[in-house]
Amino acid sequence: MFAKLKLAKFAQLTASEARAELPDAISRVAFGGERIIICRHGKALVALVSLADLELLRSFEDAADLAAAKKSLKARGKSIPYAQARKSLGLK
Repeated sequence: MFAKLKLAKFAQLTASEARAELPDAISRVAFGGERIIICRHGKALVALVSLADLELLRSFEDAADLAAAKKSLKARGKSIPYAQARKSLGLK
């Protein structure tokens, strides 16, 4: 779904470092605008991002969902009543 992130753009911490430095990492994200990738065994697992970044991500997801729904509504065929659909699926 998402393109491979270029992790070099982001600060990185190991899980152990993140545990030890969590208050500082939170401040760096909340007040410094950083995005921090937390890794375990050399693999990126999670990201620490600001609420503003999270809201932006949500707005992108909402826009993509809306576009998909509109496309689906345009492409749909003739609708059938709910009772008929249940009957055709063998549901009571």
